[in-house]
Amino acid sequence: MERLEPVDLVDLKENIRGLGTPFEMTYTLQTEDALQECPVSTGQSLSRVRPLSTLMSNLPGMAYRCRNDQSWTMEAVSEDCYQLTGYSPFELIGNREICYAQLIHPDDREQVWNAIQAAVQEYRPFQLVYRIITAAGEEKLVWEQGCGVFSQSGELLALEGLIMISIPNRDLDPRPANTLHPFANTSIDVSERQRAEEEIKLLQILTQAISAAPDFHTALSVALRQVCETTGWNFGEAWIPSSDGTVLECTPAWYSSTLELQVESLQALEVERLMKGLNQLQPTNLPSELPLTLSEFRRQSEMLKFSPGIGLPGRVWLSKQPEWIPDASIEPPPFFIRTQFARNCGLKAGFAVPILSKDRVVAILTFFLFESRPKDKRLVELVSAVAAHLGTVMQQKQAEAALRESQRRLASLIDSLPGIVFSCGNDPAWSMTYISEGCFKLTGYHSEELIGDRAVSYDSITHPEDLPKVLEAIATGITLLKPYVVEYRILTKSGVEKWVWEKGAAVCDNTGKVLGLEGFITDITERKRTEEALQQAEAKYRSIFENAIEGIFQTTPDGQYISANPALARIYGYESPTELMARLTDIKQQLYVDPNRRAEFTRLLQEHDAVSEFESAVSRQDGSIIWISENARAVRDCEGKLLYYEGTVEDITERKRAKEHLRERAFYDILTGLPNRALFMERLSQAVERAKQCQDFQFALLFVDLDGFKKVNDSLGHLVGDKLLVALAERLLRCVARRLETCVRAEDIVARLGGDEFTLLLEAIDDLSHATSIAERINRELIPPFYLDGHEVFTAASIGIVLSSGYDRPEDLLRDADTALYRAKALGKGRYEVFDQTMHSSAR
Repeated sequence: MERLEPVDLVDLKENIRGLGTPFEMTYTLQTEDALQECPVSTGQSLSRVRPLSTLMSNLPGMAYRCRNDQSWTMEAVSEDCYQLTGYSPFELIGNREICYAQLIHPDDREQVWNAIQAAVQEYRPFQLVYRIITAAGEEKLVWEQGCGVFSQSGELLALEGLIMISIPNRDLDPRPANTLHPFANTSIDVSERQRAEEEIKLLQILTQAISAAPDFHTALSVALRQVCETTGWNFGEAWIPSSDGTVLECTPAWYSSTLELQVESLQALEVERLMKGLNQLQPTNLPSELPLTLSEFRRQSEMLKFSPGIGLPGRVWLSKQPEWIPDASIEPPPFFIRTQFARNCGLKAGFAVPILSKDRVVAILTFFLFESRPKDKRLVELVSAVAAHLGTVMQQKQAEAALRESQRRLASLIDSLPGIVFSCGNDPAWSMTYISEGCFKLTGYHSEELIGDRAVSYDSITHPEDLPKVLEAIATGITLLKPYVVEYRILTKSGVEKWVWEKGAAVCDNTGKVLGLEGFITDITERKRTEEALQQAEAKYRSIFENAIEGIFQTTPDGQYISANPALARIYGYESPTELMARLTDIKQQLYVDPNRRAEFTRLLQEHDAVSEFESAVSRQDGSIIWISENARAVRDCEGKLLYYEGTVEDITERKRAKEHLRERAFYDILTGLPNRALFMERLSQAVERAKQCQDFQFALLFVDLDGFKKVNDSLGHLVGDKLLVALAERLLRCVARRLETCVRAEDIVARLGGDEFTLLLEAIDDLSHATSIAERINRELIPPFYLDGHEVFTAASIGIVLSSGYDRPEDLLRDADTALYRAKALGKGRYEVFDQTMHSSAR
């Protein structure tokens, strides 16, 4: 028998799985090789492993993986072990019920052991014939082929192979079976065996080609081409879900057979026959209409998209199961969307299989043939196995790509970190074994200079004053089995002093022995400078806070002091900020004269986050009242939550008094204390504007002049009593003012315009009678005499009245009231007159 050169068998991760020598392409050996291409997990039945599960179900024997021990402990076996031995996979795997060594005939066990050990020591496959005893006690002659599975270091990991019924008339001695013809006189059908060999060959080729493909689309193209060329199908294509996962789209991967070239040649021949006048001879191999080429069918497919459940690819996408169409050219369009395209180019039989990865459809393979064909179960199973392997390859390649990307990102991240990622060994100097590229920027040394203390040790660039602190931090972290954190100084290669922050942790083995340290070192020089600047700024702020003449405070939103400076304590009458904060615990009730002012203060802060020059009357500790002005703001966290209020307080009591005094001088008569002309004219202007806007609003102006005041003044003497005149006039006018005030309502205003002239503004009156009744009341109040320094003084008043109707200017109202006043004086004094327009005529 011809022998081939040894080949390495590799898994999908390119790890060496075993060393074997392929023999003549017999059914059993190809099955064994295929098994080695699909590793399985310990304790798992081969019948549950894809992609060879469907293929294994057709094998006349038991595929296995076992340990190389005296029990031949099975780790995985195919379902056919029951037909061969009478025991199920569950009973054999892990020696649950019986070990395989017990099944071998006692007389053959030693020879089987020796033959297999000799093969694995020489890194070659083995073929044996020996006897087994089944569960029913039946003795069977079996043929076994297998090989060792080795690690990259050459360690034997397991045995894998196939055991099947041997030919009845073979010798029972276990010996290398390559001297035998395993299939001589076998009952296995030759054509069936050839097909199985072709399937295994295809699966082997596809396994190697797909695994070597650089990307998924290339793997799809390989699968389409190999399946079509091996099985004789004419056209293959692949569909994948769109980026949003809503439809299937045609991929760049596709295959068409050379038959389309034959069709094009036949079309050219037909044209030639017609030109020669032989068109009466109908070609038997051409349809009546010239078909489209497969390239045109491909172009039509590229324009289509399939939703789940629509068309052949869409139905397979939805069901996740293969589907076969015996003749697509006769199917109605709702069932097969491309019926017309298929008919035009001569495609008939078709089928599609899904490619699954973690139970998710990642692609659909579709194939077409130029002839009708009933469903071929084995072909579907074969292509399904290919599809399953494609899914596994895709998952593997995605994992490898993700791992490479993760490693790239990690390396990039480590090298871009603003500092040093390090690893060091457990020696007295903690010598560096790995340092990231950030080392040069931080220290000025290249990582090669510090690793292994080749040029300089890391300890030597640590500041001598800080090195003991660093070593102590490391020792404490190891003792407590916790990460350590330490800040210290280093000297760079150029002699610059830098502050660094280091965090690390011990790396231990399973026994707890410290192997080394791993950690991160980063430059905190700028942070240290900032901290120093902050400390200086804090000291400066503290000095300002303590020595400011304005009160400075922080309070909680509910009115408790968080901090206060000495100036605030002095303003409120406390000995110290501590006493203030201890005794003034409810600002609203204890401090503000009007508690509503505190409520207004907090409302403004909540709405605007700041208040400016907020003036309030407050009570000092001794009960005295002062006026303060507050400027404050609301302090919030990054999420907008209110933390506290802070601001300043100024004592404005003297300013308030001065302001009030100026206001009194500007708007009040110094002699009587009544509003003066300026304030009265302002109020009169407001009443006029209100009357313009509201038709129902009406007011009256009364102009009052004391009758005979000049005589009273003259009777005291001009030469001897100037000072007496001033005093007498002051008391007289004050008395008159008090009498006038008792005759009007609180909302009305009484003013002194000057000399002995007074005015009254009566707002919101119903009619003229209200004004005349007030005038009568004034004169009644003036009938009793005034007693001034022993003098009995009698006086009366003349009053002019004008109503607001029809006036636009306050000056006009005052003028007409004065006109009415003089009419009253002219008619006898001590009376009132109401203005009417005829008085203007009389005045003229």
